[in-house]
Amino acid sequence: MLRNYSSVTPYYLGTSWLTPQELTDQNIDKQSLINAFERIPFPESDPNSKKIKAAFVKLINEMQVTGRVTLPNTNARFLEVNPKLDPVLENGDRVVVPPSPSTITVIRSNGTLCSIRYRPNVESRFFVQGCKLRGSSDDADWAWLVEPDGVIRKIPLAAWNAAKQDLPAPGSWLWAPPRWSKWTNSKGEQFSEALAKMLSAQGPSGLPNSLDNSSSSRGTLPPVSPKDLYSISRDLPISANIWGETGLMQTPSARTA
Repeated sequence: MLRNYSSVTPYYLGTSWLTPQELTDQNIDKQSLINAFERIPFPESDPNSKKIKAAFVKLINEMQVTGRVTLPNTNARFLEVNPKLDPVLENGDRVVVPPSPSTITVIRSNGTLCSIRYRPNVESRFFVQGCKLRGSSDDADWAWLVEPDGVIRKIPLAAWNAAKQDLPAPGSWLWAPPRWSKWTNSKGEQFSEALAKMLSAQGPSGLPNSLDNSSSSRGTLPPVSPKDLYSISRDLPISANIWGETGLMQTPSARTA
């Protein structure tokens, strides 16, 4: 891996190990994504639904089967001193170290891509807000964050499910389906998981050869207060009811008066 770090400003976190041995499994993953998408209802009589469906079909078709394997760590020196975690390359394997990206890409609920300039110490919800469709009032409860190293995380976005979370890095992908939509029922959940898995095989976003290179619009990060910039969400506090227990809804009654 160290011999591959020859590009200008190499982006260690986006390192990709590509092996032909993974191609068959990733073809199956792509077919699973197609199958999950076909179970999402799109009314044929609605022109807007037809447009959204066509956009997602185009997006899925453009996704490449790369053979990428998620590395246990993308730091070459870490792998060097931990030989049990250091992968052994075989014939046909490649290690690709990309240049450093400067954006994050959000997949919107209409199937379009939105690139937004990265800013450190900013949570996923702000990037999602910055790429919200014009005139849309839809909010999301959860986002699938696909990090540049291929790791997938489900991130809470709303006030009710606030929790400690990892911050997105440059080159991340974000998919945040609107709440109470066709994307958030059981079929939508299966699609989201399959989409995130396929995105993790694409490598970092925001690169010259990335999926979003020619078809993404630009988003604008909303104002972020110093409080939000220098603090991150934490797990909501757990409080006890009058019986000293948690997990039960406390309701007033004659017994507790």
